[in-house]
Amino acid sequence: MPALRVTNHGSSRPDPVYQIAFADHESLFATEHGTLRLAAAELVISNAAVPAEWTVDQPYTAVAIHIEERLIRRHIPDPMALVGMNLELPTALNDILVRIMNTCVAGPRLGEFSATSRNVACAFLNLLAMSPRALAREKRAERNADFRRAQIKTFIQENYARPGLSMEDVAAHLGVTTRYIHRVLAPDGLTPSEYLRRCRLSAARRLLSSPTFADHSITEIAFACGFASSSHFSTEFRKRFDRSPRSYRQSTLPEGVPPAAPGRAR
Repeated sequence: MPALRVTNHGSSRPDPVYQIAFADHESLFATEHGTLRLAAAELVISNAAVPAEWTVDQPYTAVAIHIEERLIRRHIPDPMALVGMNLELPTALNDILVRIMNTCVAGPRLGEFSATSRNVACAFLNLLAMSPRALAREKRAERNADFRRAQIKTFIQENYARPGLSMEDVAAHLGVTTRYIHRVLAPDGLTPSEYLRRCRLSAARRLLSSPTFADHSITEIAFACGFASSSHFSTEFRKRFDRSPRSYRQSTLPEGVPPAAPGRAR
C-alpha cells in the first residue's frame, strides 16, 4: 500500500474492541502520551476511544487483528494502559506474535481458520501477557488493589457501629464505585456486606465478654455495634458463633462480675 497517515480523533463511545497491528516498515504512532517510533514488524495496540495518528512514510504492508475487550481482559487486566505504548517485547516474542498474526490473516483465505480462531487468539494473548509492560501493569494493578482493599477494610472497621452504614457510604468516602468495592474484596471470598457483618459480630463478641460492659443489655450491645434490632443480632450471632449471645456471655464473663442494673437483662 502507498504511504499514509491515519488519524483517529477519538470516540466518546466506549469501544469493546482493541486493534493489534504492525507494518513491515518503520512508522510513527502518536497519542497524547507522546510519539512512539515503531520498528518494522513491531506491534502496537490501539482503540477507537484513544486519539492517535499512525504515519508510514513509504509503501508498506500492514497486518491487524481485532480482539474483543472481554476476551483480552482475561489475560491483560488493563489493556487500555497498553494503547499506543512501547510493549517492550523481546525480539523473539515479537517475532512469534507476528507469525501468529500472519497465520490469522492466511487462515481465512484457505477456509481453515474459523474453527480454531478463538484458540489462536487465546494463545496470542497468553504470549502478549508475558510482555514486560503488561506484567508491570498487572503488578501495579495488584498493588493498587491491595492498597484499596486495606483502605476499604479500615474504613469499615472504624465505622461499623454507624447505623445503616452502606457500601454507598464507603464508596463515596473513598471515591470509588460499589462495584469496585465488590471486586477488590472478592479475593477474600467475602462480599462487602459480609465483611461489615463480621466486623460488627466480632465487636459484639468482645463487648459481651468484657466486664466493663457487664451492666449493658444484649440489646444495647447490639445497637452499639450497628445492628438495627436485637433479634437480627441474635440470629446472626448464632449463625457465626453457633451459640446465642446470652449463652456466650454467661460462659465468658469472669466470676464475681456485678450483675446487670435492675431491669437490664444480660
